[in-house]
Amino acid sequence: MKSEEKYDILYDEEMSASAICVPHEKGFFGAEIYCSPYRSGVSEKDILLQRDRSDAVSKYDLERSVIASVPVGASVAFGFDGLCYPPQESVFRLTERALEIMYDLKNPITVITKSDLILRDAGLIATIAGRSGATVIIPVFCEDNVSEVFEPDTALPSKRFEIMTRLSSSGIRCGMMLSPIIPYITDSAAAVKRLIKRAADSGAKFIFCEPGLHLSDGQKPLFKKALDLYYPDFLRFYGTFSGNLFSVPRRAFLTEEIEEECKKSKLDLTIKNIC
Repeated sequence: MKSEEKYDILYDEEMSASAICVPHEKGFFGAEIYCSPYRSGVSEKDILLQRDRSDAVSKYDLERSVIASVPVGASVAFGFDGLCYPPQESVFRLTERALEIMYDLKNPITVITKSDLILRDAGLIATIAGRSGATVIIPVFCEDNVSEVFEPDTALPSKRFEIMTRLSSSGIRCGMMLSPIIPYITDSAAAVKRLIKRAADSGAKFIFCEPGLHLSDGQKPLFKKALDLYYPDFLRFYGTFSGNLFSVPRRAFLTEEIEEECKKSKLDLTIKNIC
């Protein structure tokens, strides 16, 4: 397809033919099914498009997979096991088609994304919210200046708060994912509390917090490159970079500050411990 050539989509011969993943137990926010039309590589630009074993990439292939694998009424999560709004979605519209199927099947949905492309589907998601339930989660872990270092290919946090405001005003339940918290860089209690307040002012109803930083093998070299360029003292101060998991010093204090700010802003709070 010409559109494939335009976006230089990467194919992995070992990639599953199905865009549907059924976790062994309920996942984030009670999700029974993960729907992932796109698989992410090491950055937003490196996308693996889910496909049939043929060379054709088609939303009808996706539709067949979804209808065959998703029970009516099951809770479905988008964006937890691969991106749902990469730049290619504006051409292929696979997530849009999957959401239409969710409406037909009366499935409650949870969507996590940093992309403003979700605004294209705001009306559809709002309709699903009224019919069976819909939640949108916007990840924000830092302010704009730090985001430009670690997330150069994504919408700035200030833009994400605008997205949250627009979705919330459409009647969609929104929340913020506060993760990761990078030790010595984004673990200032004052900065974290500012993000929580901005989320509340943007219409958020809850905060999902996952303190600590866990890096995949693909993310690790990119993270190290950013540190070497912008935070050269990080590794000398923190210690070895041999592992993939960084815990947050003063974790108990920071957790108390997060809890206090959420209570003040009347936000529900879920903290998941990975350390």
